[in-house]
Amino acid sequence: MSGPAHVDLNELARRLRKAGRTVVIWDGAQGLAARMFTEGYNLGCQASGWHHTVSSGAVPANDIAYLLGGAGPGWIISDAYIPPDGVIYLIASGPTYTEGRGGPLGISAVNGANRVCFSTEIANWGDGVDPYEHPEQTTSVLTLAAGLNPYLAEVYGWPDPPFSQNRMFAHHEWAPGRKIDPRGPSPWADDGGMWDMNQFRADAQNLAKRLEQPTMHDIKPVRLLDTRKGANFPANHTRAVKLEDPQI
Repeated sequence: MSGPAHVDLNELARRLRKAGRTVVIWDGAQGLAARMFTEGYNLGCQASGWHHTVSSGAVPANDIAYLLGGAGPGWIISDAYIPPDGVIYLIASGPTYTEGRGGPLGISAVNGANRVCFSTEIANWGDGVDPYEHPEQTTSVLTLAAGLNPYLAEVYGWPDPPFSQNRMFAHHEWAPGRKIDPRGPSPWADDGGMWDMNQFRADAQNLAKRLEQPTMHDIKPVRLLDTRKGANFPANHTRAVKLEDPQI
């Protein structure tokens, strides 16, 4: 596994903005990782992990302050954060402490996901009642998933598809019985339970395919030569034409 020690947040942001999302790169985010992993992704960034914050997200700066050291200096909890308004905050670029004990899952070793995951925290109380009711939030979550994993696969040379459970998993998949996130009413949990990550991964993959389609633009037709005026040309007639319109 090879690739840069830290995810290039500027390039990731460029791709997400191209997909129509509002992205903020937090001051100091590029090059930031949890204190045990200051060297960055020395094993490569191998997957993305998905979580909820157990907060309302009403004041994003407060959540971000906690995610970037509220539990102690260098205690970085997440790389990305998405509050209810749908802004995608990129707040770190290396390994974090989000995943904790769990696994193995795919190529992530037992208790080893912290070192190899790019982690996202989604603002929600996670009580199964607080809904992911803001379309901007769920749209941004899905867009980040659709843009992030193909980008990581490209940069770090993943040999397998980027939308498998090996490469994109919820906290409750990494640590079943210990964690429940993401949880709550959403397009992936109508009953308010833990998200159906198979559906989430499928939706992300489908969106990624749509985002890869070339952008279509309306083009105003331009008539280079108007043969409707003047003398008729007989069959098999050849005539030299000089186009002098400066707009052509």
